[in-house]
Amino acid sequence: MEADPLSENYGEVVIQDLQSKLVSGRSWTEVRFVNGTLKDKTVLVRGQIQTSRRVGKNSGFLVLKEKVSSIQCVLSVADTLVSRQMVKFATSLSTESNVHIEGIVSVPDYPIKRATQQVELQVRKIYCIDKALFTHPFNKDQQAGKQVPPADLDSHLNFRVLDYLLSEGFLGLHTPNIITGSNKGGACLTQSPQLHKQVAICWGFGNFEIGSVNLLDKHLRYPFSNNTTRALSTDPVQMLKEAGVKVNPLGDLNIRFKRKLGKLVLEKYGTGFYIFHRYPTAVRPFYTMPCYDNPTYSNSFDVFIRGEEIISGGQHVHDPEILTTRAESCGIDLKSIEAYIDAFRYGTVPHGGFGVGLKRVVMLFCGLNNIRKISRCSRNS
Repeated sequence: MEADPLSENYGEVVIQDLQSKLVSGRSWTEVRFVNGTLKDKTVLVRGQIQTSRRVGKNSGFLVLKEKVSSIQCVLSVADTLVSRQMVKFATSLSTESNVHIEGIVSVPDYPIKRATQQVELQVRKIYCIDKALFTHPFNKDQQAGKQVPPADLDSHLNFRVLDYLLSEGFLGLHTPNIITGSNKGGACLTQSPQLHKQVAICWGFGNFEIGSVNLLDKHLRYPFSNNTTRALSTDPVQMLKEAGVKVNPLGDLNIRFKRKLGKLVLEKYGTGFYIFHRYPTAVRPFYTMPCYDNPTYSNSFDVFIRGEEIISGGQHVHDPEILTTRAESCGIDLKSIEAYIDAFRYGTVPHGGFGVGLKRVVMLFCGLNNIRKISRCSRNS
C-alpha cells in the first residue's frame, strides 16, 4: 500500500499520550461557540461522533457532538490538505468514538438540519482519542420525533454555584449513596459513589453532584499561619527516611506519617499547604491510571493542609482493557463490576477527578482542633 504523505494529520492516539504531561498550550473551542463569527478561522474542537457517512472515495461527513451541541464536519480530498486515506479513516470510526478535530469554519448557503450549529467545519486534522468498541442500542436520530416539551420550574433556588454549572452546560447527577461495598477504602459508609459518577463521563456531558460524604475525621491540633502555597514533587518517602522514619516506599502513608510530613514540609519550605503526587499504584483504587513511564506509580495526588489530607484525586483509567487488568490485579471479581467496565466500551474521554473534604478545609484553615466546631453532624473518633 502506498504511504500517505499526510498520515500525520490523522490517526489513533496511543494511551501514553493521553496521560498527565506538560500543558500543550492548545486552545479549544466548545462546539456551541462555533458560529458564523468564526468564518474562515481555524478552530480546535473535541467531542463524540454522532453520525458519519462517506460519499464516494473523495469526501465524507461527520456530525460531532459535545454535550447538547453538534456541528457538521466535512472532509474533501485536496492536495497537501486531505487524502483519501484520511477520509476513509474518519468515516470508518464507530459512532460515539471521541475525536479531536482541527478545521476551518465555513458558512454554507443552505440550512443544516442534522446539527445545532449552522456552520460547517472543513477538517484538516482528526485524531481518535478513544474508539467506541460497542454500538449503542439506540441513537439520537432514531429517537427524533419522540421529544416532549421540557418541564421548566416556576421558581429556582438561588444557589450560585449550581446556577453557574448549569449555565456552563453541566448536568446535575443524583447517584446512589448506599452501595454494596467500599470503592475507595476506609469504613463502608455513605460515600462518594465514585464508579457511578465515572460512568456518567461516558455520556459526553460535564457532570456534577451536590451531596454529603461521610468520612472518618480525627482530632486535629495544628496552629494556622499565612504562608505562600507550594506544589511539591519531592518524594515524601525520602523526606521521612531522612528524618529517621521507617516507611514502606510502596505502601500507604498512615495519619502519623502524614502529620510528620506536615512538620517536615513546614520546617523545610515554610508552608502548611502542599501537594504530593505519583503515589504507588498498589495503594490507589483500581481505576487510577498507572504512570506511563513507571506503572509502579500512578497519576494521582493528594493535597494537604498542616499535614492533613483535604483533597485526593488523579487520572482515571478510560481504557476497558487496562481497567480489566487493574481490577484483576486487585483481586476484584469482574462479574461484580461488569456493567461498569462495559460502559467504557461505548467510547469515552480521558478524564480524572478529585474529592474535596470541605469540612476539613474549613477546620484547618481556621486553625481549629476539632471537626465538631465547624460541623453539626460530623463523625469522628
